[in-house]
Amino acid sequence: SRQKMAAACGLRFAVGDKVIYTNPAGLKFRFSITGHYGPANPCSLYAQGARYLVNSNSPWLPVMESQLQPDEGPMLSH
Repeated sequence: SRQKMAAACGLRFAVGDKVIYTNPAGLKFRFSITGHYGPANPCSLYAQGARYLVNSNSPWLPVMESQLQPDEGPMLSH
């Protein structure tokens, strides 16, 4: 399964998983994982933990696993 393949690579999320992304300002957005980021050359984003591509307005910009959580239903506002 996709989840087993991601886990075998040391990743928590698989392509197609629904996630909630929290940006540096603390705002939350619903996205899907569209790919895993693995640059061919050394990269500061990868060194900082960016491993996932999501269907955001910047689909080429990888995000860190620490910024993601599983999307398990309706998001409640505070």
